[in-house]
Amino acid sequence: MNRSLSLFVAFVAVLIAVLIGVLLWLGPVADLAMDGDRRGAPYYVVALDKTGDLDALDALVQEQAGEILYRGALDHVLDGLVRRDEWRALSVYGFATAGDFLKLYTSEAFRGTRSNGESRMLLGTGSAPDIEPGSAWVLWLATLREDQILEAHSALLTTSQRYGGTSAWHADVDTIEGDAQWQTLRVVSFTDVRRAFSWHEDLYTQTEVALMSARYADSAGLLFAAP
Repeated sequence: MNRSLSLFVAFVAVLIAVLIGVLLWLGPVADLAMDGDRRGAPYYVVALDKTGDLDALDALVQEQAGEILYRGALDHVLDGLVRRDEWRALSVYGFATAGDFLKLYTSEAFRGTRSNGESRMLLGTGSAPDIEPGSAWVLWLATLREDQILEAHSALLTTSQRYGGTSAWHADVDTIEGDAQWQTLRVVSFTDVRRAFSWHEDLYTQTEVALMSARYADSAGLLFAAP
């Protein structure tokens, strides 16, 4: 092997090593970073925290051109079988482009907000929420079984309409941070917590929740109230 070819092979090896290092550093958002179409499109992030404190992340998002679309505090765990997902605080962020989120995600300031990696979860999606200020949110997360087709939590909407519930968000999600790999979310909004809780206690809703919990590999429902 001549010297020029040896140098070229060494250069390629270094380039591959650097690329692998970058992909490992980016972790779950590597695909987003490599996809130019997605990187230039709007992006939305759901942040959930078990300690109830998202103030540092909220402030950082606002400093770096992100928008806080919704804040909520946990009012009740609706799917009581999933206690490990008892997230106490919720913030929803909007970014003009996914590239703006990636800039935040890779910043030193962002890493400084990770005081306890197990206490926070971040879910990202390109699908926009339809948010009413001051509304109560029922957030339902699901993980599918292998080769399963999502049924979109449609039964939740059917029963919620009797209590004034409306579909605020349905999206496939990327799990960016967290100890569970959620694949989809559904948000049903209500004018207040009382209506949301009455809907959940309805016999028809309880039946659908039981069926849904059995249908998916994992399912979690949480009720958040705007401050």
